[in-house]
Amino acid sequence: KSGDIKKEDTFYNIFASYYFDGHYLLCHDDIVDDRLYAFSYYLEDHPSGDLVLFNKDATSSKKDKSKKETLAIFEVSDVSYHEVDYTSQDGRKAITGWFNIKGLGSKRKSKVTSAYAPNIPTKNVL
Repeated sequence: KSGDIKKEDTFYNIFASYYFDGHYLLCHDDIVDDRLYAFSYYLEDHPSGDLVLFNKDATSSKKDKSKKETLAIFEVSDVSYHEVDYTSQDGRKAITGWFNIKGLGSKRKSKVTSAYAPNIPTKNVL
């Protein structure tokens, strides 16, 4: 419950990204450590490199266009699979990060991975 969250137990991780022609990010979830919400703020319009959000079994998706001054937010869970689609030209810019709650990772029912080891869904696992 949000009423049980203390301000001193929350923190953010943020980074800036720049995608060149041909860059993409493979399908993954963000269950790493204490992440509760993931977000991306697009710095300008870009014709490619859409954020692709998959349904819980990764069989269908919804694309979120990279539009200037748009903030995309989604809850991090064991079914929040997403990727960044192929970028067809240089210049996709975003500020991306996570809202975290200290100790959340140890309370999750699903397996929490360490940083840089994402869970990638496969047909046989789901």
